[in-house]
Formats: sequence, C-alpha cells, structure tokens
Amino acid sequence: MKSLHRGTLAVASAITLLATFGTNTAQAANVVPGAETTAEVVITDSDALKVEVNAADAAATSITGKVTNTSDREFVCAGAKGKDDTAGDVAPADLVAKSVAYYQSNLYRVAPELPVKSPSLPLIGAINLGTIDLGSSQGALQGSGPLLGQANGIRKYIGEEYSKARLAGHAGLIKKFTIPAGEEVLFDAPLPAPTQGARTDFNAAAFLMCTPTDTQQPHVFAGFEEGATGPQTGSSQLGILGKR
Repeated sequence: MKSLHRGTLAVASAITLLATFGTNTAQAANVVPGAETTAEVVITDSDALKVEVNAADAAATSITGKVTNTSDREFVCAGAKGKDDTAGDVAPADLVAKSVAYYQSNLYRVAPELPVKSPSLPLIGAINLGTIDLGSSQGALQGSGPLLGQANGIRKYIGEEYSKARLAGHAGLIKKFTIPAGEEVLFDAPLPAPTQGARTDFNAAAFLMCTPTDTQQPHVFAGFEEGATGPQTGSSQLGILGKR
C-alpha cells in the first residue's frame, strides 16, 4: 500500500507539474501534439470569382482571360498574404488542376530558411517552393517538421513540371490586382519564348491565389481554356503522382 501511495503521489505531482507548465506556455504550444498554426487553410471550392481563359493557339505570345467577382466582397489577388507582385500563373491545364487539388488536401506553407545552398525552385501559383534542392537535401531536411512527407514530394513534382512548362513556353505570370464586388478584371500573361524551336499548342489554364479584404483567408480560383479539363469534384488529381 505504501508503494501504491507513493505512486499515486508521484502521478498527482506530475499532473500538477504538467498543468502548471501548460498554463505558463499556453501561448507558445498547441494542445494537439504536432499541430501547426503557422500554415494557412486555403479555400478551394468558392465560386466567388469566375475565371475565364480565352482560347489560344501555338502562335500566341500571351494567355488572356477575364475574372468576374460574383460575390459581395472585395478580393485582393496577390498571393496567400495579399502582398505578392503576382496574382498567380497561367500554365498547362493538368498542372493547374493538380495545384488546385494540392490545396484540397494540404495547407499553405512558406518553405523554411535552411542552410542549404542550391538553385531556387520555380513557383506555381502562390506555392512557395523555397530555395532548397529537395532532391539532394533530404538528409538535411529530416528535422524540418511538417514541410516534409507526401506534401513535400508533391510540391517538388509540381515544381519540376512547372519548370518544364516554362522551358516549353507554356507558363507565365498574372500581375496582382484588386477586384471589387460585382466587377471584372482582364488579365494578360506573357509567355516566354521556348528554349528550343517553336512554341507548341497546349491547353492553358489560370491559377489565382486571392484573399477577401474582410477575412484575408487565402482562396484558390482556377479557369480552364475551352476543351481543357479542370479538377474533378470529390476526387484528387494528385493520384497520378504515385504512378509517374
């Protein structure tokens, strides 16, 4: 009984200590182990902004389109924080569909600053792919927490595909803009010349990251050239990543 009594006291003391520790660190720790509050939840199913992409052929030097605000809220299209110089990208339709699908299952995160020297990875929409070579630095990144895992592999894949699109002259940037309720904004995203030969025709799409001025929660909007395929509701466009 003495042993049980001492054990009970030890447990009680431990609970008291943990309660005190929790009170003192409530502002610095999460109740749920491993929970991350610095990342942003991105809305992917809003119809507040309608994005239309005009048809273009291989001779096009830019992709144009129109964004219509069908809501009663003003939106700033300038990245997840509303402070970027670009609203998003034009890129091949399948790549934009995968980018939208990414945010259906993952938070928006800014890649951490790590002491690894490597070329910068490209951007797709407002996904910050950081300044690390994810292919050759896996060992150094093992302690980087939630940035790693499947989401990290998907970001790497999207970045690689975006690089290929740029080299082919199939990707461009959309300048930032603010769109009041009920208004329309036209966009014109220049396409770079391909590294080799003439530009080929492709199914274009637009990927936008915008925030309403009242809540500032990031929203993703996409529009697809007529004939192109957009994200399928209720299914993931990212399933193909495991088969590449």
